[in-house]
Amino acid sequence: MTLHTRRILRIELTVADLPRAERFYVDGLGFAVAHRGEVDAAMAALLSADRVTTVELHRGGQTLVLQAFDPTGACYPADAASSDQVFQHFAIPVVDMDASLARLQPAKPLPISNGPQHLPAHSGGAIAFKFRDPDGHPLEFIQFPDGHDDGVDHSAIVVTDVERSIAFYRDHLGFDAASSQINSGQEQDRLDGLSGVAVAVVALTLPQPIPHLELLSYQSPPIRTTRRLRPGDVAATRLVLEVDNLPADAIQLSDGRRVLLIHDPDEHALLLISPTTASKA
Repeated sequence: MTLHTRRILRIELTVADLPRAERFYVDGLGFAVAHRGEVDAAMAALLSADRVTTVELHRGGQTLVLQAFDPTGACYPADAASSDQVFQHFAIPVVDMDASLARLQPAKPLPISNGPQHLPAHSGGAIAFKFRDPDGHPLEFIQFPDGHDDGVDHSAIVVTDVERSIAFYRDHLGFDAASSQINSGQEQDRLDGLSGVAVAVVALTLPQPIPHLELLSYQSPPIRTTRRLRPGDVAATRLVLEVDNLPADAIQLSDGRRVLLIHDPDEHALLLISPTTASKA
């Protein structure tokens, strides 16, 4: 059965130090705090936690939720590279790359890229820069040629078999493949902090197109695979998808919504949740 997925509702990041992460995203990246609280008992149990404390952040029309787990899980792998299976970043559009980097510098981001890279036209023509937050999560500033500035443009995940992943997201979750290209060259090397990069980039979209999902399939360097992460592990980023027709084994939350945790073929976590009454209207 193909599920009817409306949109990527939010991105959830597991963090080790919630106040530190909040400061980074608010002061450095321009997010605004919308809510602080805890997930309900049923959600915590689904995520194999005794307690999950959260800060919900908004930027433009998109939502990012920072989550601190009790008990805590493993730290982000220190040697993770841009081409590794664990690597999942999201892209933040900016109008002025230099001004955005100047605002970010007091937060002391760890760079991945060798400075901002002006990508060639066949790779989109954008200016991009990848870096890490204090927990090690990879992020990207992206300045598009048209200058648009939405809250979060996309989340990108490394996949080992791009055709298998396209089939999974299309046939099981209702995504559409919108574009496909191969990115390579010195600009891509400097962007990823690697050598000899050749990566297939496939954009997948939903009825609400922003943010969208990108599949990154590295032909070189080789992709290093990883085990399935526990939800409390810092690298266990979750995409939360709003889905109309959840299967019968979805659990009920205290607010009446139903939720199901699944994993794609490369073990990236997906939290499927039913719409609110307001979003159904």
